[in-house]
Amino acid sequence: SHDCLNEHANAVETAPRMFGVCVGERIQGILELYDEAAPGHVEVALVVARQWHNKGLGWALLGAAMEWMRQSEWHTIRMSFSRNNWPMRALTHRANAQLSLVFDEISACISVTGHHGSVRKNGTRMIVG
Repeated sequence: SHDCLNEHANAVETAPRMFGVCVGERIQGILELYDEAAPGHVEVALVVARQWHNKGLGWALLGAAMEWMRQSEWHTIRMSFSRNNWPMRALTHRANAQLSLVFDEISACISVTGHHGSVRKNGTRMIVG
């Protein structure tokens, strides 16, 4: 039916944007942007293979997402993680995030309207989809 087609078209339009980073022939990290209810805000899910932690892949993914967002209507990234997740704390600090601590979880807000450093060149290639 026409309503069913419209529902599927809306689902495609609101599907998350995904970024991946490859080292060699393997994807070693993924970042997904999820449209939030608040206008201009997205929620981010980020994962990097353990052997690639603290090697710049998370920053490369976040930098690519921020650059893409500067070209769109979104202006704020929100992410949540455990207060004991030191790599994520360092990553969000590098991105000039505003951090809030609620119970045992940190909530980070990153503005993407300005420039927040440069993405390190480390032999990786970015996949945007």
